[in-house]
Amino acid sequence: MELEEIAKQVEELADVGDLDKMLFYVKKVQTFAEQPQTAAETILTALEPYQALYTTAVNFQKSYKRWTDGNLMELDAEQIESEVDGPRRRTRLKRETYRVLGTLASAAAPQNIAKQVKEKIDEFMLNIPVMRVLCNPGIRSRHRAVRMSSLAGFELRPDGNSSLHKMLKLNLDPYLTQFQEFTLEKNMKKMVGEWNPIELPLMPYRETGIYVFATVDKAQLLLDDQIVKTQSMRGSPYIKPFENEIRDWERKLLVTRRFWTAGSWSWPR
Repeated sequence: MELEEIAKQVEELADVGDLDKMLFYVKKVQTFAEQPQTAAETILTALEPYQALYTTAVNFQKSYKRWTDGNLMELDAEQIESEVDGPRRRTRLKRETYRVLGTLASAAAPQNIAKQVKEKIDEFMLNIPVMRVLCNPGIRSRHRAVRMSSLAGFELRPDGNSSLHKMLKLNLDPYLTQFQEFTLEKNMKKMVGEWNPIELPLMPYRETGIYVFATVDKAQLLLDDQIVKTQSMRGSPYIKPFENEIRDWERKLLVTRRFWTAGSWSWPR
């Protein structure tokens, strides 16, 4: 393919505005990029925003299908939220869509595609709070399913045949606050229980008659992890019924970390 022909077809991409044909155009721009003549810097520069737009659109379409119609119990709400709106620009759908919107500001048709993708992303993100509850592995337990079914007033126990699309049809928003509060309460109890199997063996410190911790590595990892989780839970808008408990638990964790930092690790080895 001649360089002039490639340049002409790249210019014509400014008139492409059909979101349903993105997969075709992903393959087309990939063909352009693989042409030896396309090494020309001006062609590559002109091609990049279109390739980014089409790839982002197709990636979201594929992911959206998997997220809404796939097995609900295989979804991870935090991971999905990170994929859509995480801190890394080029690998995050929403940030890449905003970047393309700015890059193709003068091309109306591609702008229309980018705006459609952005609107679909924003609409999907409204489901994240529900997903945080329904995609939690803990909901599979009989006790939790019974409790949540009781709160909703109907059977609520997702299984391998459940999808986000099906669950959203149940109109769970009125019960979301109760579900979230219940989830936070269970997570608080789980954190307390995680310390039960932790052991902190002691060893004599030289011949002083004093004993120090032999190791706190496993406990330190758990402590650091729970401090992060506790502070995240404390910032939840649903924590109010347990706000005193979570603050008290955070205080205990922070005091423990200060004790280990200022105490056992200050002894010379």
